[in-house]
Amino acid sequence: MQAFLLLLMLVLSSCAPVGNLHQALAIKAYSDDKDTQARFVERYDQKIDLLLKKVSLGEDFVKIYPNGKDLISEFGQPVLVDSYRENGQDKERWLYRYQTRYFDVPKVYFVLEKGKVVYWYSSGIQKNTS
Repeated sequence: MQAFLLLLMLVLSSCAPVGNLHQALAIKAYSDDKDTQARFVERYDQKIDLLLKKVSLGEDFVKIYPNGKDLISEFGQPVLVDSYRENGQDKERWLYRYQTRYFDVPKVYFVLEKGKVVYWYSSGIQKNTS
């Protein structure tokens, strides 16, 4: 009798994963997706570290990165793009900050007109004066 119960438990337990294979695969895909997201955030945050370093060194972003394509090429897509109108001109304000940190973090804003960087400003960044 014990052998029968043991055999029955083995048969039932080994069939369980096959019966839920689609659920197991969905969990694996979710895990793989999370890994991909984590790598994306890590790469993006490395670009933000570079941007913040350049800000602290006082680089002239308008001269070095005269248009939005240059910014995207160097630092990736902005976290937020805000379109607005000022003095009869259509403008965009691009926000760069860390991907998953929202409060009390350094932020860099670029203001663009017709795809050209007009000026930039930052908050929460200590400029290196040495």
